[in-house]
Amino acid sequence: MILGGPGSGKTCVLLDLADHLESKTEFGLLFIKADEYQDYQSEEEIAHSGLTKDIAGQCSRLAILRPVVIIIDSLDVLSTSRQYRPLRYFLSLIDQLRRIDNVAIVAACREFDLKYDPHLRDRDWGTTVTISPLDYQTQASPLLSRLGNDPDKVPENRRHALCNPQYLKHYAKLVHSGVSSVPMSHYGLYELLIDELIVHSPELGQHALDAIQTMAHEMLTHRSTGIAKAAFKLPSSINKLQSLEIIQERTPGRLEFSHQTWLEMLSVRYAITHGNNLPGSRYFCESLFWASKPKQTAKTSRDRLCLRRP
Repeated sequence: MILGGPGSGKTCVLLDLADHLESKTEFGLLFIKADEYQDYQSEEEIAHSGLTKDIAGQCSRLAILRPVVIIIDSLDVLSTSRQYRPLRYFLSLIDQLRRIDNVAIVAACREFDLKYDPHLRDRDWGTTVTISPLDYQTQASPLLSRLGNDPDKVPENRRHALCNPQYLKHYAKLVHSGVSSVPMSHYGLYELLIDELIVHSPELGQHALDAIQTMAHEMLTHRSTGIAKAAFKLPSSINKLQSLEIIQERTPGRLEFSHQTWLEMLSVRYAITHGNNLPGSRYFCESLFWASKPKQTAKTSRDRLCLRRP
């Protein structure tokens, strides 16, 4: 099991592993993005989507000839969205595959969800590997220097945030847009991204922000991985939002967020703006607020955000 926080690089590690295995002809490989099956509610629906129904049987036969590696990414997305049927399907698949000789399974999940979701917590995952933050001096500092920032002048209490790969990537975007200060938290970073890249953009503005916040709210309400492209409130902004890597269209005619964190942050903003509860499970809310600094959320909003408890 590959563990890490939001934006720590779990998917990148799995993709690097897949690239390595694909370069070796002696391995069989299957890479599954579990979150792509979030909207399916039965094994038959998953099979009709393109994932063969008899994965365990086919892997068993192939394992007679060569080692087989099954990579399953984003189990935490199924957990936080309360899509337990597809989650149980993949957990059952893992149980079947573990009984087959010459088959290895590598999965990825956020640390919080593995610790607190009973579907994931009460299982033996064998070996767990936790992704460490980047080293500030040898990995983050060279990039900051290339961005024109003096890494030695970054306050000590903000260096840890810059050791998160996704945070560092988004911070580079802010620097290119003229922002040089380093936000103290992921929540502060996304607030700056929203202000600088969306609200203050002549091509986007507040209407685009309203559109993606509504999209996040609808996805969370319906526990869905995306929405129909035709249902997006501001079609003229889609191309620009895609170029900023905020939304994407992996499946033609269907929009989704490029990363789970965008869904979480924008859902919170929608709830704060409209004075609503956050629909969804306790796990979603707790995972979200541990990741995005609840105290800072409270300080930066005049409204009260109420959370439902199951």
